[in-house]
Amino acid sequence: MDWAEYALAFVGFFLTHSLPIRPPLRPWLEARLGRSGFTIAYSALSLAVLTWLIVAAGRAPFVGLWDWAP
Repeated sequence: MDWAEYALAFVGFFLTHSLPIRPPLRPWLEARLGRSGFTIAYSALSLAVLTWLIVAAGRAPFVGLWDWAP
């Protein structure tokens, strides 16, 4: 379950950083929210999803790739 949350958070981070800036969607959002409204909403969404990604990474199981050097 922990890896699933991390994977979903990563996909969500990717989608929220790629979809809203696409040419068909951004003008539509700017027309409804205004330029500053779009910037504020996009920034808030980005921070929320980044926070989720960091928390999900902290919950993911630790996988050691090699032992610590003595």
